Amino acid sequence: MNLDVPTIAFMGALVSLGGGAFLLLYWLKHSREKAVLYWGASSALAGVGIGLLVVSQVETGSFTAVVALIILQVSAGGTWVATEVFHGRKERRPFLVVALTTACLALVMAQAGIAPPLFVITLISAAYFIASAIVFALGRAEGLWARWPMVAVLALQSVSLLLLALLPWWKQAGNYMPPIGPEGLIHFASPVFVIGGAVCLLAMVNERFERSLRTAALVDPLTNLLTRKGFFEYAQRHLDHERSDGEPLSILVLDLDYFKSVNDRFGHAKGDEVLRIFGNTVRTGLRPFDIAGRIGGEEFAALLPGCSAEVAGAIAQRLNKTFAAHTEIIAGDRVCATVSIGVAAMSERLPLSELMARADRALYAAKMRGRNRVILWRKDDDQDPSNIIRLCL
Repeated sequence: MNLDVPTIAFMGALVSLGGGAFLLLYWLKHSREKAVLYWGASSALAGVGIGLLVVSQVETGSFTAVVALIILQVSAGGTWVATEVFHGRKERRPFLVVALTTACLALVMAQAGIAPPLFVITLISAAYFIASAIVFALGRAEGLWARWPMVAVLALQSVSLLLLALLPWWKQAGNYMPPIGPEGLIHFASPVFVIGGAVCLLAMVNERFERSLRTAALVDPLTNLLTRKGFFEYAQRHLDHERSDGEPLSILVLDLDYFKSVNDRFGHAKGDEVLRIFGNTVRTGLRPFDIAGRIGGEEFAALLPGCSAEVAGAIAQRLNKTFAAHTEIIAGDRVCATVSIGVAAMSERLPLSELMARADRALYAAKMRGRNRVILWRKDDDQDPSNIIRLCL
């Protein structure tokens, strides 16, 4: 079969329509993914536009060709809209830009009675793809593996359109034209873009979804601290891979005092609010690289890299005071929730379970001695009164 430009264009139209239909079917089952809807609709529009160009035999002055070029411009704009939506932005602004651009082109056609030059529409379309590639590149901090392949296919589509825009000047200068030419190149590049873009987009959507499931499993929704599984996973990872020999390290085990009494006196809604306040106290009171989690109903733990026992004790004291101040009055009720904290530190290598056990023994001592206090675990004697810091009486 002779693969002339119309044949290649027809194949490209079928691929675009098929790719768009596939994405739209995916969206019907995953309607929360609006970026897939816009990307799929754009691919389907591109298939319609390419098909109309084939029907018009690429006579750029004909009405059919003009409509086809406008559709292709809208399709490129839809890709940019989908890109913005994928990155969490509202679609209103990009939609407005695409609509105004299309309206201006239509107005020029209506007033002058002529089709806008081919290079104008192709440059506008290329600008949409370039903008999309830049947005994906700027979002690299998210760490999605398919992001850079997406940038590559967007760049390929942009280069093909730019070459097509320069085609009239290239021909006018009498330069050598390869057998395929820019027209053929764009029809080769378009299927690559449609297939590659769809694969990359769905790969990123699925990777995001998997990350959200993992986050849901590792983050407690009430306190926004790590779950028990998340805390032990991240704490063990730090001990195994990130902690250097001789670096001080401390752990806090924290337990809310008489929490059942709070629920009994004020109701579970107020108890949940106490937990939310405590989670916020811990998040704002610790450093960004500290590891904190909810390991039980009202029991929490925090790993403090680089902290000696004295520094960890001061941090625990600050958390105790801040939490007591924030829960003294909640929504008009005098709650006065408090927390007991056990602190253990190490400079040598210890299993995480042993370090937790030491902090647990210190917490138990704090409970036995009246609660609402911090106790530092010491190697010599847990019951030495000098290791007690009494707080917020």
